[in-house]
Amino acid sequence: MNMAYVAARFEISRRRETLSWSHHADLAALTVEEQEHWLDLAEQEHLSVRCLRLELRRRKDGGKDVPSTNVRKTGITCPQCGHYLELKSSSDSPPITDTQE
Repeated sequence: MNMAYVAARFEISRRRETLSWSHHADLAALTVEEQEHWLDLAEQEHLSVRCLRLELRRRKDGGKDVPSTNVRKTGITCPQCGHYLELKSSSDSPPITDTQE
């Protein structure tokens, strides 16, 4: 059922070949605009699924740091791949809303 839900939330033309199914699954509940923002970011920054989840959680918590040694004041380091993502102000990205049915 989860696979069908994710597939229904991402038309074939919007799916990113460079990102995994898990990237898409983590974004499925968001609005189309939010999905596009996060897909673009994950693709451009080569974010792992774990790093994407950490950043989504940080933004959903109102920009508060995720309790982890991998979070810096100006960005976040993916604990899996070591990629450092410089964060802009939270107003630069759309707010995260839960639209899951």
